[in-house]
Amino acid sequence: MKKIFVFVLMIVLMSIVLVSCVKPKIEEQPEPIMLNVELPDSLPSTITSIYLAGTFNNWTFSEDYKYDVVTENGKKMIKIELNWDNLEYPIQFKFSDQMDWTGVEKGPNGEELDNRVIFEKPVVSKDLRIWNFADLSIDYTSLSTPVTVKFIVEVPDITPSASGVYIRGDLISSSWMERL
Repeated sequence: MKKIFVFVLMIVLMSIVLVSCVKPKIEEQPEPIMLNVELPDSLPSTITSIYLAGTFNNWTFSEDYKYDVVTENGKKMIKIELNWDNLEYPIQFKFSDQMDWTGVEKGPNGEELDNRVIFEKPVVSKDLRIWNFADLSIDYTSLSTPVTVKFIVEVPDITPSASGVYIRGDLISSSWMERL
């Protein structure tokens, strides 16, 4: 009886030692797939959140899709992690700096933009850029860089040397644009 007790005790102790030596398997969590969205440099500091609306939330700007503005490497950004598995693709979406359409995103020259589209579940994070918002007025002239334009003009040989060469018209008018 004593031998059986010692044998069972040794089996139990050996089992405990073996189990304690086995390292638990820790499943690595995959890196989250993010939308890293760079915001305009001109974004006022009073705007601290950006909203997202799209096909996945019935095109509604809400607190559920509100993302805080952060600064990374001197750039204003928002970082968005969506539950990509629960979305119906393709998804379409837009950003706003307000919880309504008055602050919807605009293009680099203030123009309307088509909906953003993601056609399938991303496998890596995506970098996006918002150029402007409808409710922010940006002075684009301060963002312009002067450009020098050189015209090479061939004039007929019979043109008197004292004559000037003139360009007439408005470079913005449709008549110039039609010829381009």
